Amino acid sequence: WRNGHVTDPELRKVIKRASTIKRAKVA
Repeated sequence: WRNGHVTDPELRKVIKRASTIKRAKVA
């Protein structure tokens, strides 16, 4: 889901949250 093909606002929100959580785990 990092191809940039996602234009769905709802989907992008979920992805953004997922990446944020991932970053928090890594940090």
